Amino acid sequence: MGKLIEQMGSLTNGEDLQRIKQDAHCERLRGELNQSISLLAQTDEEALKDSELLTYVASLFQQGLFWPIEKKRQYLDFARTQIDTLRERLGELVQASIDELALSAMLANLIELGASLSSVKQIEDDNSQVLGWKIVINKLSRGNGH
Repeated sequence: MGKLIEQMGSLTNGEDLQRIKQDAHCERLRGELNQSISLLAQTDEEALKDSELLTYVASLFQQGLFWPIEKKRQYLDFARTQIDTLRERLGELVQASIDELALSAMLANLIELGASLSSVKQIEDDNSQVLGWKIVINKLSRGNGH
């Protein structure tokens, strides 16, 4: 997207818009961008939606089309930062996640240590995909008055 923004240069009116539509290099870069987005959609459409990449692209090429080039660069940097932050957060969630087998082992260890399992509730999204579990565990008193 950055190369396309640079190739487009500053746009101030309809003539500039016609100029970039007739620029073969701009059209090639626009085609590459669309092809990349299509590939992302085919690979993982939900992830593409969650990343808000389409919103950033639409904002830049609709509301931001006639922005000064420096503002376009800043917006692109902002979008990259947002997507990188999302990727980092998702990576942290994946690292912190456990599967049902690990959950069972953890609960067994807690019960072995004297905890009482009050309830386990599976949390699902609208498509019945497991997002996590709500677990209520009660600490049993050891009879030492604390």
